Amino acid sequence: MAFSLWASYPPAFFPFGKIEDGPLPKEALELANGADFELRVKIADAWVMDARVTALRVKGDSIYACFLKDACGVEYSEVDSCGWQPLGTLPQARPEMMDIAQVRQLRDSVIAYQEEMTPDLFFDGYIFEIILLDYNRGAKRYLEIGNAKLVQPMDIKRAKRLQEMAELYLEPYDDSPAYRDSLKRCQQENLYQGD
Repeated sequence: MAFSLWASYPPAFFPFGKIEDGPLPKEALELANGADFELRVKIADAWVMDARVTALRVKGDSIYACFLKDACGVEYSEVDSCGWQPLGTLPQARPEMMDIAQVRQLRDSVIAYQEEMTPDLFFDGYIFEIILLDYNRGAKRYLEIGNAKLVQPMDIKRAKRLQEMAELYLEPYDDSPAYRDSLKRCQQENLYQGD
């Protein structure tokens, strides 16, 4: 009896992540410096610490970049004051990052992404965000697709693929003792501030 009762109620599905679309603020357009678009990719732990951000700015066939990493977290406002450098001149650049067509494909995938549904709900995990500042269209798109890797393999395929594409541009995870010590200090400070 219990099985048939359970079987008569299909599992609930929930919207995955968050999508926000809107016009590009005037201040962002003023800072564009002739760029076509900008992508900001961020990963952080559930407390928004242990953060890595990569910002890519495309102007014609040139890619400029800014890499930020901080055990205590990174605010997007820090990207606004970043010194943009050609991607190929930065020590974090790897050959697989240099393909302009690939960066444009990531932009197009961000634009095309639509809400997906999943039976899984997560209350802890990691944060993964992508922001597209489309200077040519005057539009901004924000995606939060954290925990995509924790969801069942057959669910949210587009979010998983999008995260895989975007992760290519992030710095590798820092497991050095110095960085781990910094992270522990940040976590302790955050815990004490919560009291």
